[in-house]
Amino acid sequence: MRFPWDEANPQIRNRIMDNLANLLPDVVASGRRRDPPTVDLFRDWHRRMLDGVPLVEPAVAGGFRGSGPQGGRLKTYWVAVDQVEAVRPGRVRSEMSLFGRRIDEQVATLDPLIPAKAPPGKREHEVISLCAWAHGEFVRIHPFADGNGRVSRAVILWLETRYGLPVFIDLRPRPSSSTGYEGASRASMAGRHQLMEITLTNMLARHRTQNPDA
Repeated sequence: MRFPWDEANPQIRNRIMDNLANLLPDVVASGRRRDPPTVDLFRDWHRRMLDGVPLVEPAVAGGFRGSGPQGGRLKTYWVAVDQVEAVRPGRVRSEMSLFGRRIDEQVATLDPLIPAKAPPGKREHEVISLCAWAHGEFVRIHPFADGNGRVSRAVILWLETRYGLPVFIDLRPRPSSSTGYEGASRASMAGRHQLMEITLTNMLARHRTQNPDA
């Protein structure tokens, strides 16, 4: 089996898709409840995405690169996207700890400025900026052996519903190349998240044009 799981296997691929379909409403509900943004929450989403999926190593589900038993591949697993390396395995845990603190601080600042009953569109630019930063940092760190894109999109989904925006991005499939999402994600690998902010702004505008009553 290919590390960390064999997604070329249609049964495995379908199982992951079913898991994501079950996870999506819970991510939305968590955002609307304004649950705390903890690293453990994001790890749980990854575990749920892989529920019932045969894994090369059990630690892969919800486990950060650089963790797991000695001798396990996850312990030393490097990731590169388009020849841009993600955070090295030994630094993933500390980088994710910092990410957790920073997103908690930003949510704590934004929550009182956008009450739960606020009309749609309040401080929208700040929300999109936070979505782009959070997604981008998750992509830059690439904490998991695989499935980082899906969990990073779950973070966007969680934030947009927390602050009253419509659901304009899904966990799977990945947004098409015509949206600019892939290029923006590549830029985020190098820590440049401004392009993702532009991309998300355009995706939201397109969603509203296509769904005027949403």
